[in-house]
Amino acid sequence: MTFTPQLGRRDADLPGHLNALPQTQTLEEREVSRLAALAQYNILDSEPEQAYDDAVKIAAHICGTPMAAVTFIDQTRQWLKARIGLGASETPVEQSFCRYTIQQDDVMVVRDARVDPRFADNPFVRDNPYIRFYAGAPLVTPDGYSLGSLCVIDSTPRDLTESQLEALNALSHQVISQLELRRKNDELAQLATNHANALTQIERHVDLLQQEIEQRERAEVLQHESELRFRSIFRAAKTGIFVADSDLKIVLWNTAAEDMFGYTTRDVVNRDFTDLLVEGDRKTVRHNRRKDDDSGNLQVTAVRKDGTTFPLEVALSTWRVDSETYSSGILTDITKRKAIERMKDEFVSNVSHELRTPLTSIKGSLCLIDAGIAGAIPPDVQKLNGIALKSTERLIRLINDLLDSEKLASGKTDFHFDRVRLGPIIEDAIQEVKSFANQFEVTLEYMKSEQPEIVKADRDRIVQVLNNLLSNAVKASKAGGKVLLRTETVQDKVRIAIQDFGSGIPVQFRAHIFDRFTQADSSDTRQKGGTGLGMNIVWALVQAHGGNVTFETAEGVGTTFTVELPLDPEPAVSSS
Repeated sequence: MTFTPQLGRRDADLPGHLNALPQTQTLEEREVSRLAALAQYNILDSEPEQAYDDAVKIAAHICGTPMAAVTFIDQTRQWLKARIGLGASETPVEQSFCRYTIQQDDVMVVRDARVDPRFADNPFVRDNPYIRFYAGAPLVTPDGYSLGSLCVIDSTPRDLTESQLEALNALSHQVISQLELRRKNDELAQLATNHANALTQIERHVDLLQQEIEQRERAEVLQHESELRFRSIFRAAKTGIFVADSDLKIVLWNTAAEDMFGYTTRDVVNRDFTDLLVEGDRKTVRHNRRKDDDSGNLQVTAVRKDGTTFPLEVALSTWRVDSETYSSGILTDITKRKAIERMKDEFVSNVSHELRTPLTSIKGSLCLIDAGIAGAIPPDVQKLNGIALKSTERLIRLINDLLDSEKLASGKTDFHFDRVRLGPIIEDAIQEVKSFANQFEVTLEYMKSEQPEIVKADRDRIVQVLNNLLSNAVKASKAGGKVLLRTETVQDKVRIAIQDFGSGIPVQFRAHIFDRFTQADSSDTRQKGGTGLGMNIVWALVQAHGGNVTFETAEGVGTTFTVELPLDPEPAVSSS
């Protein structure tokens, strides 16, 4: 009853269950198919089961052996589903006897493993459990795949009777039947679970559908009540409110808006909201509406029905209902707010004027004391006088900046526009800042343009802009560093770029860099002074020239401010 594999044999010589498989497959492909069949039974590493434990007990009893097992062979190991007299639950596949068993149809018998060249050097033959006798019946599935074996083992050489061999073979068929039953039970359990899940899903969908119907009915009632409440609140609101469609054509217009503009609902329904604004603000509202679902607060100038204008704040929001887009606006007449702001600015201006005259006198007196006009003074007093002089100069700069900022905000700044060459203006600004830069050991470099850049500008104001930007760049630079200034012509504009190689502008200050009283909150900046108004003044002065100011910055790398001014298109005149 023994079977010894032979290398290079023909397919016709293979065991019956292998001949039952498709003969177009190679041995490697058949092994892949066998492993796939094994995986379908989901038996590997499963918990012990009584049916398999009973099978090995019966096999050991019938064959009179102290050891027996039900084994399954996967790609790398032999795993024991049930066992008697054997300790390990798995062994490497190359050390298993059963890997030979699965290659044949009938029971494989090894009477004495010590004299069998296949097993003589096997560690389980040479050492514990000292296998001598082995008999294994292959576990062959109905599809012809041999998954493992039912085997009996003894530590002394022996044989089995014909009836014992038949019984072992019959028991292997029972193990396969149990395996098939197990798989069917798993499939039925999975099917039952799937059916139960499906029923649960159906019940859930039915419940949800019922709830949806009930909610829809309640929603219809609530919607009707909500619409009534909304219209009541909308009309009674003390703040002007409007609702518009995707084209900003007014759909709803409340009583407060009627009182604010003088237009009734009938006057404005289906009318573009931007028609109620001065022409210069119409594009601003439309642009901001496209930018975001919440456009924030916009300050514009509105036109009443009688033609008068007033400052208006619009809080514009956009939302969608199904495929339709709507906008709503909360309207606030800010005439009183603007009047208060003007009063505040006038107050600041008046206070600044009242302070500047005595401060100028104080500075003059301190300068005379510092120069020794009043006679020699002790060193300690000299030091205190220097501190007072610097503080006075800083207060004067602050007041001058306050006055400039207030005049620019109120439109009272006097400008004297002339047709000028930009190069000499830049050189004058550099000369004015040079001594300041020397104090910080910073070099100013000017990369001149070869083109004669001519602009229409107020010379002194442009120098003021450049002084502010150059001073800031110097203060941002490290000792031994440099500040680069260069110009270039782009189409009908000239760009002045001032670049430093300092620490850069912190992220939290970038959005507010042109606001009043804004400074990067670092120790360097505080030590080197500044009123926080310079950049606001720069921005306002450049805007007054029809230009723009932008910046690029990176922390640890530096900052570049770019002033863009329109070139004067008129023919050049002879320079004096």
